[in-house]
Amino acid sequence: MVIKYHKIKYNILFFLNLIIVFFITTLANNVYGENIEQNISAPMAYEKQQKGKLTIFDIRTIEEWHNTGVATDARLITMHHPKGPLAFLDSIKTSVKGNLNEPIAVICASGNRSSWAQKFLTANGFTNITNIEGGMSGRGSKIGWIAKKLPITILPKKN
Repeated sequence: MVIKYHKIKYNILFFLNLIIVFFITTLANNVYGENIEQNISAPMAYEKQQKGKLTIFDIRTIEEWHNTGVATDARLITMHHPKGPLAFLDSIKTSVKGNLNEPIAVICASGNRSSWAQKFLTANGFTNITNIEGGMSGRGSKIGWIAKKLPITILPKKN
C-alpha cells in the first residue's frame, strides 16, 4: 500500500510540475512576443557535444534512463525533481556553474518535455538552450537519438 501511495503522490507531483512548466512556457512566449524555441537534430547535437561546444542534459525520468539508456556523456537531471521545477532549475544552474550563457541542449523521450524545459530555462535566464528534435525515441517524422544509432550508455536496471 505504501508503494502505491508513493506512486500516486509522484504522479500528482509530476502532473503539477507539468502544469507549472506549461504556464511558465506560456508566460515566456508572451514576454518575448515570439516562439523562443530553437531545435537541433540529434546528430548535430552529438557532433557539437563531441567538439565541446554543447552540453546535453537528459531530463527524462530515472526509470526512462534505465529502460532505454542515455545519450553518451549527457548529464542526467530529471525535470521531474521531487522538490519541483525550481529545484530542477537549480540543478541545471549548478551543473553549468551558474553560467546562464552555456550552450545547452535538452533531450527527453520525444521532444515534448524538452521543448517545455527549454522554454522554462529560457524564461529563467538561460540564453543558449536548444531542444533535441525527436528526443531519444523519436516522434512522427523526427527520428530520435536511438534510431539514428548515436552512442548511448546503458544504465544498470533498477530493481
